[in-house]
Amino acid sequence: MKLTINQLTVILDDSNGGILSLSHPKARQILSVAPEQACLLDVAYPIPSFIPMRLAARFSRAEISGEENGAVRIHWPALGPSRRHVPLPEGRVSAT
Repeated sequence: MKLTINQLTVILDDSNGGILSLSHPKARQILSVAPEQACLLDVAYPIPSFIPMRLAARFSRAEISGEENGAVRIHWPALGPSRRHVPLPEGRVSAT
């Protein structure tokens, strides 16, 4: 999804909601990343079996609303873990 806010052009990954690109007419390209590196949200989620566990948008699927009044709503029903082989506690972590 591509949107422009205050002349800042933002391109979001349609799958995980991560920021792929930021650009501005005066600054030109500010950020450009590959889809597997795109991330808007990354949180520490330490568990006893793997202290450095992360939950992040880049490991997740996002629900992205269309642009409305200069805003976009991104919802992650369940943030995905950085390590799939490590068992997680019951439940999930979601974010909007």
